[in-house]
Amino acid sequence: MGERHSQSLRHHVRPLLSERHGPAPNFTAPGLHEKLVRRFLQPIDQDRKLGLIRKNWGISMYYIVPTSKTFNQASTDLEAAVLRHGFGVLHVHDLGTTLRSKGIAFEEECKVFEVCNPAQAAKVLTADMRLNMALPCRVSVFTEKGSTRIGMIRPIPMLAALSQDASLVLVAAEVEKKLLQMVEEAK
Repeated sequence: MGERHSQSLRHHVRPLLSERHGPAPNFTAPGLHEKLVRRFLQPIDQDRKLGLIRKNWGISMYYIVPTSKTFNQASTDLEAAVLRHGFGVLHVHDLGTTLRSKGIAFEEECKVFEVCNPAQAAKVLTADMRLNMALPCRVSVFTEKGSTRIGMIRPIPMLAALSQDASLVLVAAEVEKKLLQMVEEAK
């Protein structure tokens, strides 16, 4: 990880956080900054291939992968992967069906799985109760122009944007690692 990437992250994240939430988290705590940068930037090659790099500061909060599976098979496989990794499925929102039931012409399919690991959720809420609004994690299976995809918003950049508590980076990293494994297994 080059110093240029570290400087770029500090340059772009600190002002973004300061504008919205006051002073930015202390990314310079011993070893923490490098861990955050390494983990934060690791999936960029995948994003670049999929065209998901954000133009405003280069790092996508999204993690989306295509799958050759049908929408229903990917949904079933995601639910099984969630359970294998010690998370629970709290609810599944079938947005496609809901929109069509309201008379809206919506051709795509979309299921949003609310998933949670109670021990990790407790750590987040103990550190910053305001983050209850960011829980539980959500993983989606959706179709777009005939292709099935599985995606999520990455916990590391999301929690870094919402809280100044640097200890949450480690919790977010543990959760993100598991979520990425679930998505990869389901695809």
